[in-house]
Formats: sequence, C-alpha cells, structure tokens
Amino acid sequence: MNMAKRLMCIFFLVFVFGFSLLQLLPDQTFSDQENRVLAQFPEWSIESMKSGQFADSMEEYASDQFPFRNAWILINNLYERLLMKLEIGGSYVLSDRLIQQFHTVDDALIQKNVDKINSFSETIGKPVDVLLIPTASSIDREHLSSFVNDVDQKALLESISNRFHPTVSLVECYDRLDASKEDVYYATDHHYNAHGAHLVYQSYMDHLNEQKADFTFEKVSDGFCGTLYSSSGAYYMPCDEIVRIDPVNHIDVQVEYEESGVIFDSVYKDEKLNVEDKYTYYLDGNHSIVDITTSLSDKPSLLVVADSYSHLMAPYLIANFSEIRIVDLRYYRLVLSEQAQQYDQVLILYSLENFSQDEGLSWLR
Repeated sequence: MNMAKRLMCIFFLVFVFGFSLLQLLPDQTFSDQENRVLAQFPEWSIESMKSGQFADSMEEYASDQFPFRNAWILINNLYERLLMKLEIGGSYVLSDRLIQQFHTVDDALIQKNVDKINSFSETIGKPVDVLLIPTASSIDREHLSSFVNDVDQKALLESISNRFHPTVSLVECYDRLDASKEDVYYATDHHYNAHGAHLVYQSYMDHLNEQKADFTFEKVSDGFCGTLYSSSGAYYMPCDEIVRIDPVNHIDVQVEYEESGVIFDSVYKDEKLNVEDKYTYYLDGNHSIVDITTSLSDKPSLLVVADSYSHLMAPYLIANFSEIRIVDLRYYRLVLSEQAQQYDQVLILYSLENFSQDEGLSWLR
C-alpha cells in the first residue's frame, strides 16, 4: 500500500472515530475560542430533506461539534504554514500578526447604504457625519506581499464620499492612521487598538473643530486573543494588550444598557478581563442601545449609529459630549429619526468592510 492510500485510510478512520465519538459527547452551545454560537443538531423534516437544507445543516453541525475541534484547527494551521500559505481562515498569517482579508465589496449594497444615510439626513433635517474605518490590509499593507490583491480602500472611501449629499460628510481618518509609526490595529483581532481609536477620535474632533482632550493609558491585560486568532487557528501567536483610557480631567459617567436598565459608573466592565473575548471590557460588548451621560452638562449631545468599532471609541468621546447614545442596528429595529432630532450631533461609525458587506444600515430610518 503506497503512502497516499495509507494517509487516506488514516483520515477515514479518524473521521469515522471522531463522528462516532461525537454522538457520545454532549453538544457545546458556544465556543469561547471562536467567540460564536455553535450549530446544534438540526430538526429533521421531509421538506428539509428534499431541499437539501437538512444535509447542509448536518454538515455544519458535524463541523462545529467535532471532538477536539480546536486542536484540529491548530493542526490545519500548522500544516498550511508548512505549505507556505499566507492566507489561512480568512486572514493573512504573518510572523507577528494576523491581518483580515478584504477582497471584495458589494457596490450595490454600498449605494444602498449611502442612499439610506442621505435619506436619513434629509428626514431629520440636520447634518450627519460618517466615520468609515479602513482595515489593516490597507493601513498595514507594508507587511503584505505585493501579490496580495485586496480592495483599494482609499479609492473606495473617495468613491463613497462623492456619493453623499452635501448634508452628509465623510470624516477623513485614513491619512492619519496611515502615517502612524505605531501599530493601530490589534495583532490578533480585526478592530483598531487603543492607539488607532485615539487617532480616529482626533480626526473626528478636527472635523468638528473641537478641542481634543488629553488621556492617560493603562495596560490592564496582555491576554486578549481576538477573532482572527480564533478563526485562523494561529494559537501560537502572542496575544494583545487591553488598555484602559481615561481623560486627564476626571469626568463622571453613568452608563445604561437598554436590556438591563441597570446604571453603571464606568464605560468599562472589569469582570470581562477574565473571559475569552476581552474586547467586551469596553462597553460590555454588543448591545442594541447604550446610553452614556457625563458630568459635562455644557457639552453637546451625540447620537452614534455604529458597529463594534464604537466600543473602543466611547472612552474618548466621553471627554467631549454631555450625552451619548450608541445604537447598533444589528440588534435595533425601531425608527431612529425622531430620536436623532433630540441630539446635537449625529455620527455613523462603521468599519469600511462592514459598510461594504453588511445590511444593518437597511434599518436606518
């Protein structure tokens, strides 16, 4: 028996053994390593069998519940690294960092999102500012091979800006991020880090002609292993730091999460430093609405329609606003226009990739 046939037999036996063992182990509902809900055993029906939906769901279930899944993901990563592959699990895997791929955009969806924002500004009768955060594949492009064919994000931002009505302004942050000599993104996650968020905050304040506040920075954890770390299987990659950001001039805050109604006195949740996804230290992770009230009663109010990039921006924004309402349209479906009229400033804050691929803004009205 040649080597190829032996490897095929070994793979087949491992698969059969693993699938048999799968039936004996209790199903897992959530993966801390990957920070996502895992597929559960699908409900069978004649209709689902005929349509092929049951087979697809069963395949997803088997993949998510396969025994020692994380170990197999790591082994696959190491194997593909031996083959000198740069792209693994949707990321570029480098020696000291992971960079999320950004290959394609949906121009029809971009236009739909632009139209939604234009219409929203017209409905509320006031200007709207838009912050679209470029991704690391553009800002950190010096780390990538010249053969990498990702989206030209600077050109895309210019194209989007040209489609906005005069009452909608795209806030320029690309050049400031690009000029930084320090890393502006996490090495294991797709979000900007504390320094990157600080640069975006500075860009926004310049856009508003507002004075930029000074901040202190304190490392509170060096064990943040982000979503790219989990999806790529690069479990040998050093993890990132989580930094606490405080205005030099002390500001009292009250933070209320709509789901609970409980009021906290900080934009940080210290207990989240003990969980796998330490990015939830900022604003407790994803919520439909977060209301922040500061002791700066003479400052303007701000409505932010945003994705998770707003979480790390909140510690900076509290230095310039009296009230901040952050709305995540992935979880909020009610009409926003009446609320928006109560705020002095309106900001749309998204990663450029989400703006190009996600349909959450379809609920902006």
